[in-house]
Amino acid sequence: LRVVARTSNGTAVIKIVAEVSDLFELKNIMSSIGRVGDVINVFRSGEHKRFSLFKNVDNTKNKNLKNKKDESNE
Repeated sequence: LRVVARTSNGTAVIKIVAEVSDLFELKNIMSSIGRVGDVINVFRSGEHKRFSLFKNVDNTKNKNLKNKKDESNE
């Protein structure tokens, strides 16, 4: 187990490296972390950072950008 943490702007980013026996165990660990109060996002290394397994992240800015691109293509 290896843990690295950094803080800024009132938030913390924690990187945890753990050896697991299978994907089921990894999903259980990630699910447990996601249930901790005030956790914004949990993701597996290599996954896109905006993707969240646990909470509906507000991607309003991204939706607005997509709508602008769609309008410019018309």
